[in-house]
Amino acid sequence: MPIEKLDRVEIKVKYPEIHHETEITVPEGALVLMIGPPASGKSTFSEKHFPLESVVSTDGLRAEITNNPGNEVMSAPAFASAKNLVEARLRQGRIAVVDAMNLNINSRRAFLDLAKQLKVRVIGVHLDYHQETLLDRDAKRDKRVGGEVITFKAQNKLDVDLLYHDGKINDIFVVGEDTPAVTVNLPEKEKQAMQEDRDFYYATNRAEKDVFAYLKKYKERLKEEDLPRVKVEPGTINFIKDSAGAREFLQNNTTGSQVLDLDFLARRLATGIDDPLVADTAERLLKYRQKLNLVSFVLASESAVIALQALETKMKAREARIESVTMDQRELKSAVLEIKRDELTDESLLILGDVHGCLVAMREMGKLIRREREERPDAPRRKMVLIGDVPDRGAYSAQTVMYASSMVSRGEAIWILGNHDVNLRSGLNLIVKNFEASGKTWNDWVRDDFSDDMMAGVVRSRNTRKTIREMLKFVNVIDKGTLKKKDERPRLQEHVLKRIVRVLNAAPVYKEWRHLIAVHASMLRVPKVGEELSEEERKKFTHGIKSYVGGMADTLKIRNVAAKDPDRILVGGHTHDRGRTVDVRSGTVGLDDTGPELHGMFYPEMKYVSFTEPYILHLTRLTENPELPEGPELWELINFLEGQMMVKINHGQPGGALQDLAVVSYDEMAEVKKLWDYYPALRNFRGLIVDKQGKIIARPFKKTHKAGVEIPLEKINIIPEKVFEKANGSLGVCYFYGGQWRIATKFSLYNEQYTVPAQKMLDNMNTKALNPANTYLFEIIFPTDPHIVDYKGKQALVLLNANRTADGAYLPWDEVAKTAVALGTRTAEDLTDKFKGMTIAEIYKHAQTEGSLSNLEGLMAIYKDDTTGEQVTVKVKAIEYDNKKYVRDHLRWDKMFEKFDWQTLTLSPDEAEMFLGYKRDSVFVQEALHARLGWIRDAYAELEQNFFRRNDQWLQEARVIFATAIAQGKKVKEASDMAVKTIVPKLVQATDMERGAVLGFIRDRLNGREPKLVKFFQDIIVARVEKEQKKRGNAAYWLVPDSPDGSRGEPEEKAK
Repeated sequence: MPIEKLDRVEIKVKYPEIHHETEITVPEGALVLMIGPPASGKSTFSEKHFPLESVVSTDGLRAEITNNPGNEVMSAPAFASAKNLVEARLRQGRIAVVDAMNLNINSRRAFLDLAKQLKVRVIGVHLDYHQETLLDRDAKRDKRVGGEVITFKAQNKLDVDLLYHDGKINDIFVVGEDTPAVTVNLPEKEKQAMQEDRDFYYATNRAEKDVFAYLKKYKERLKEEDLPRVKVEPGTINFIKDSAGAREFLQNNTTGSQVLDLDFLARRLATGIDDPLVADTAERLLKYRQKLNLVSFVLASESAVIALQALETKMKAREARIESVTMDQRELKSAVLEIKRDELTDESLLILGDVHGCLVAMREMGKLIRREREERPDAPRRKMVLIGDVPDRGAYSAQTVMYASSMVSRGEAIWILGNHDVNLRSGLNLIVKNFEASGKTWNDWVRDDFSDDMMAGVVRSRNTRKTIREMLKFVNVIDKGTLKKKDERPRLQEHVLKRIVRVLNAAPVYKEWRHLIAVHASMLRVPKVGEELSEEERKKFTHGIKSYVGGMADTLKIRNVAAKDPDRILVGGHTHDRGRTVDVRSGTVGLDDTGPELHGMFYPEMKYVSFTEPYILHLTRLTENPELPEGPELWELINFLEGQMMVKINHGQPGGALQDLAVVSYDEMAEVKKLWDYYPALRNFRGLIVDKQGKIIARPFKKTHKAGVEIPLEKINIIPEKVFEKANGSLGVCYFYGGQWRIATKFSLYNEQYTVPAQKMLDNMNTKALNPANTYLFEIIFPTDPHIVDYKGKQALVLLNANRTADGAYLPWDEVAKTAVALGTRTAEDLTDKFKGMTIAEIYKHAQTEGSLSNLEGLMAIYKDDTTGEQVTVKVKAIEYDNKKYVRDHLRWDKMFEKFDWQTLTLSPDEAEMFLGYKRDSVFVQEALHARLGWIRDAYAELEQNFFRRNDQWLQEARVIFATAIAQGKKVKEASDMAVKTIVPKLVQATDMERGAVLGFIRDRLNGREPKLVKFFQDIIVARVEKEQKKRGNAAYWLVPDSPDGSRGEPEEKAK
């Protein structure tokens, strides 16, 4: 299809003006976007340079809804509220400042679309600081987000590139490390607002508070029994009349996010206090607080009577509990807020994080409690609280479960369920049920009937099944007199196992005290007294809430899901953090640790304690070593890393020749979070093959890094020793085992799609050329498994490199090349001479030039690290490959069909721009989009033309019958029925359309509309594309379906 002849969507490529000046002039009614990663100072800049009423902070709105500015679960309503506030201000011709990261195009799109609709100017202020500066700032502030998040955001160069090419922004002012003091020029009305808004309660009490400091001060005030009390019920909305006494009371007793100041809300909306918009907006905020069972205050002046009445009516319709604070103003000044929780008290506790089989450390924690009882016999008796996930991962998982359940049975501990405990409970309940149904003795049943397969359908976790096996493992019974073995029996006797089951079945999913809540994974809201939770909600408490990082599912941290009143702190686990986390904004403590420490917290003292688990410490140190251990220690490390969700283990098929082997690869989350930066051993797990004694059978490549993305160009101004093509297939790991050469992928030892055909190719080669002491690494290329690079239907095993399996040392390239010839295949093409004298940074720039590397994924550049002496391989992607991959992954047919207007056969300019995204500069990607849209229109035109050519005589006959009936005075419906009755049988026989579709089509055609026909053609086109997709495979690049003559429309020729 000749692309230059296509009807095109008009895409006007327009970019914002980028300024590095220190003076920013904001016109009236402009939208200002604060842009930057966490810790870049967006809130500080906003509050310094703009009226507080004009600043719409998504963190602030999350706090107003949940009391927690970091609550990601409620991001959607926070963004909806932000959009409403921004729209209200812009419609009144006032400036609106959006204080959010705004780096991602999707997060700012709603605001930009609004600005376009209202035709206002958009100004971006990009706070662009070095990653080191951001990390340093984050470490020094209370509201830390953590280095992992900052690194992920700061290193995302695509977001910044897309920002600077976002045509919906008029100007972007870049403020960075070297920018002098910035001046912001505001319209007169906004200057005046800056002077006035400091007087309002919302403005003066707006700053985020340290919940721990607030709680300490608040509890001290509660002790003063002579102070008057304002007692409120949990989850109530409390109206309070504005006065100096009311403000002092709120200042002393709330964190600000609990208070809705109606007068300031009117100013935020740039409208009068009696505008219904004020009550409507207040209702939208309070309805979420009501659902979350939070205490709220509504501050209203004399002038807000109408707004207050309207709000009361709205909230009563929602069955909200509304109360009024009626205390005398003089008393109110010194009054203490008391949330009624009469049924709850506080007690002395030692709360432990996720134990995970760390028995040694847990016993050390127990010793602290016993020592306290000995030294302070009159002190309140302290209990241990297990925050969940007692079993799995550690060396003494079964013994830890026994120890914990024993403490609970004696009343010395409280066990709160975590996800691992739920798994364990399911497995043990199944065992009790099957045993009781068997009629056998306990010993006989365990010996004869118990098996791992029995649990597989109920307990998915391999670690939990291992814990249960350990609990039922047969152990020797020693005669105390002779010290000789006299019998064997399961480690746990029937009565002990049933006691553990009773403990687990009775364990709560959360526990609350007067000023403390403990939960394992998440606390979206504190349930009301006596409320029965659904199974779905209970699971959120134990398993947490999922989010997506880089397309991969990850569990939200407890600090990002907490919603509670600030007079209580929330302690939990399940965070998979490196170390204990204390978040002062949300008032949460995370006691989970992926490292060797078991963390505890004394309550109410709020003092922390940690003990090291020797076994976990040893394994953690192994992960910090770039070189792998050997033997059983390696197998132990692999199983530990699987338990930490850092690697995946795929075992050989039971009963097969490979049953004693496993292939180990790093988990997707290790890649998303770049965990190898902290645990270098992970770089080895890219398809490492080991046996179950920890002997390394085959070593893959270590994880390579991408030039310009994971390795800055300034760090690779190095001339490489070798440069090779980057082949585009699947990695094959070739190894000698069981007397023959075999090939695996990095995810599987055996599968029909990859290893079976690859093995056939290998078996047809001269494998005598291979040395059993080496691992050989191939790229597997199949015509049935096409990727981006077009190999013209060829299949091959391309030898990439080889290493000594024992130590991983790579063989000299000359030896690898000779092996390939003797084997009967080729190596990856050696391109060293082509790039002679060029540094890797220069090679990268060349590869990123359109037309430079055709039909090639990229290059692999190898150099020696001067510091370590290690051979380092860097991946250099080619721009053509990137463009084709973008077309495959972002110009997806299903998404295009969803956005395509089938009535006009067009894609709107905004949607076209969205599809082009950060590749809108690429001629290749533009042409690809035009080609696909053109193909849809051509296919539609062809279908329409053929349909009417075949069926025109029937349609003409129907029109004649219809027109005759109308002329005879028949009504439209009656005339239509007459035509349909005559024509439908003929048309059904002549077409593939069903009778119902034909009926609808004829009626629509007679009345001048054809939506059913449009849908008929649409379904044919979609089916044609789906068939092509299935034929080519999801990993393949292709532009448009083959024409009947087999030709394809490819854009690269035109793009050049």
